[in-house]
Amino acid sequence: MGRVLSIRVPASSANLGPGFDALSMGVGVYLHVKVHVEEASEAPSLSLSYDGVGSSAIAINVEANLLSKTISHVVNRANAKLPSNRINISVHNEIPLSKGLGSSAAAVVAGCVIANELCNLKFDKLQLMKYALEIENHPDNLSAALFGGFVVSCVDSNGECRAFSTEVSQQIQATIIVPDIEKKSTAEARAVLPTSYTRAETVFNIQRASLLTLLLSRAQKMDGIDNIFSVAMEDKIHQPYRKQLVPGLEEILDLPKTIAKTCPSFLGVCMSGAGPSVLILSKSGHNDERITLVQAVQSCFAQHKVTSVPHLVNIDNTGTWWEWQ
Repeated sequence: MGRVLSIRVPASSANLGPGFDALSMGVGVYLHVKVHVEEASEAPSLSLSYDGVGSSAIAINVEANLLSKTISHVVNRANAKLPSNRINISVHNEIPLSKGLGSSAAAVVAGCVIANELCNLKFDKLQLMKYALEIENHPDNLSAALFGGFVVSCVDSNGECRAFSTEVSQQIQATIIVPDIEKKSTAEARAVLPTSYTRAETVFNIQRASLLTLLLSRAQKMDGIDNIFSVAMEDKIHQPYRKQLVPGLEEILDLPKTIAKTCPSFLGVCMSGAGPSVLILSKSGHNDERITLVQAVQSCFAQHKVTSVPHLVNIDNTGTWWEWQ
């Protein structure tokens, strides 16, 4: 007999519209982890198994696997020690790999939670964030995966992450479109960005990022936002330069100019993270229009001979959840 720790970590969509490296959101596609802790009949051990999306591409060697390396990192940094048990970790993954949905951030967060629970460290989510940042320097993805909802994050002058999460109205729904193209590395995606911006470009994004933050922080108060939401999603900092990396993205970002009249529930569209996936935000309860929006985005990809898969999901307002069973 033994114990089982169940963990669920959501995907994350970062760089929301104008919110480059600052705004992110938890998305209802998940990494599910079960940690089976059993009495060791011989020597203590740790093993991994994976199934689900991209499982064949994930290393299950504990020395190479991101989740298990995170466990070791947190245990060592906390001057702790794993229990003398046989530990079997089984992972079911729903998050597309290398598609701008925070799959690596989810693995890092799961690893931090496992170390925290197995070693009885009693860290809260903010403390877990500190260790997660030492593994992956993407506070926007990490904070959305940990806290869920709509998240504003930054790293202060001392290198600590400051993040604030707020629940997103259930009247807003998210749709993810994942194109079948290879994602450029983070270094390549950043290399296409300019090293400086004009005052006008900077003001443009500050205005819209502030507006988007206010709109997504209104909880259940959705009245009167329809006409300004798509404006709040506009960007001049990263998407105009990354369009060259994702065939069809230019046409997709122009959709607000053409589809708003036929789909009044449409709120906005943007690249998810550094791409290539696309995030659509729309008002809940308009399923026919949602399908129309999906078809419009898929058509933009198809014009460039790119196939894509839609994910009709909820916004995750919970973040990482875990419990012992």
